[in-house]
Amino acid sequence: GEEEEENADTPDVAGHERQAEVANILQVSSRDKATVAVSTVQGYKSALKYLYRRRNVMFTAIGLKTGGRSLDDILDGYINSYTKEVTRKKGDGVMQAH
Repeated sequence: GEEEEENADTPDVAGHERQAEVANILQVSSRDKATVAVSTVQGYKSALKYLYRRRNVMFTAIGLKTGGRSLDDILDGYINSYTKEVTRKKGDGVMQAH
């Protein structure tokens, strides 16, 4: 009814809170463990771009639920953050520097 229409344009606050909680759990549980190389994560992004291109879906399209950012930009942000984390792990001796 009216309440559903009213909430249709509001952000999914509970969903964002759950994502933040999961991200925090993952960060805490993997903070002192070796994880995959940054190049592996970049390879995952390349694979996604390939699949999007094959389906004729724009990887750089801006979605309504992404805060005005494209999937390409969002993944770049994640990769940049992950690069910093891997650099920290290498500095702390958690991961080997190659």
